Amino acid sequence: MNAFAPEIGLVISAVVAACCLTLVGSSPAIASRFSWGAHWTPTKLSFFVLATLALLLFPFGEAPAIYHLRGLLGEFSVTTLVLACAALAGRFHGRPVVDPRQSLILLAGIGAVGLVLYPTALGLTRFDLYAWGYFATPMLAGIGLLGFIALALRLHWIVFILGAALLTAGLDLLPSGNLWDHLTDLPLTLFALAALGVLTVRRLIGRARE
Repeated sequence: MNAFAPEIGLVISAVVAACCLTLVGSSPAIASRFSWGAHWTPTKLSFFVLATLALLLFPFGEAPAIYHLRGLLGEFSVTTLVLACAALAGRFHGRPVVDPRQSLILLAGIGAVGLVLYPTALGLTRFDLYAWGYFATPMLAGIGLLGFIALALRLHWIVFILGAALLTAGLDLLPSGNLWDHLTDLPLTLFALAALGVLTVRRLIGRARE
């Protein structure tokens, strides 16, 4: 493992948490309830992100808050980092930077993988998909094929995420040596499944009103 992997993992956790808190804090549903939340400018968003990062990394008591959060949620994957930063970048630009088609494919893929991966990782099945994450040939071949298909379909965010996860895993930049932990994590899987559920309900309600 890379000697700086724990510190890198800590920084990734802090950045992901800061992005998520900023997205929630500046969301129209919450911001409209407070006078200070109106008219979010890039400067106010930048200040919010930096202030949240400082609070997460500032040592309160025995350890910074981010230690407790990481202990509760575990390590975030590179995919979570990329998507959290992309979502925050979209808030800065006033429009999503990941197009809806790729967002839906990513959510569906993450949700489907999680539904298969975590039961096998917990030993609930005889098939151990998690073990393939230690750079087993079938998994590397599958990622290579998936990357090729995504490149052919111009799904550039998916290509970028796969490449970033392979790079960080190959260089041992995160505490885990398993490639799955660079590609996905449990909070991301739960978010993807919840988002898919909300989208499905909204679509059904929309059809019912037609």
